[in-house]
This record gives sequence, structure tokens and C-alpha cells, in this order.
Amino acid sequence: MKKEIIPAILEKSFSKIEKKIKEVEGLVDFVQVDICDGKFVPSKTFASASCKTSFLKLKNITKKIALELDMMVDLDTKIKGRFEKWLRGIERANPKRVVFHFGSTQR
Repeated sequence: MKKEIIPAILEKSFSKIEKKIKEVEGLVDFVQVDICDGKFVPSKTFASASCKTSFLKLKNITKKIALELDMMVDLDTKIKGRFEKWLRGIERANPKRVVFHFGSTQR
């Protein structure tokens, strides 16, 4: 059985995420970046507002390593278009894997 270590990064600032990714490049195949919106879980992280530039930045710094996104976000918040906005953001980051948590949506 193949064992794999995937470092998880939960940071508020992009510079800290970038620094941690550079530290593991060449050592692991994947890196997981946790995205928290302050609604599904109490904390907020980088890209918590699902803005276009945040996800494009993640795509640009993960060209040498596969990106996994751990989406700890409330997809059912009653803000028109919120669900679609998150999906567009995820698509912009071009991750190899995406993790959603039970309870993040009733869809």
C-alpha cells in the first residue's frame, strides 16, 4: 500500500501560504490549502471571500506541486450566487483534488 503525506496549510496571509508551499516543493506530490469562510467554521483564511485574484494566486504558486483545496465553507448561505461564486473560484485555482465537508451544503 502506497503511503502519502500531504501537508495541510491553514493561513490567513498569502505570503505565509507561499512560503510553506516553497518549503515542501520537491518533497511531496500534493499540498493542501484550507479555505475557511468564517461561517462553516469560526476562522477565516486566505481566499475566504472567494475572490478571483485569490484563487488565481494559488494557481500560480502551485505550478510545481499538485494543489488540493479543503473547502471549509458554507455553500448554503443565503447570498445570491454564493454557491456558483465558490465553484468559479475553485475552477480558477485548477486543483487536482477538492474536499468538501458534510454539512457544508444541503444541495
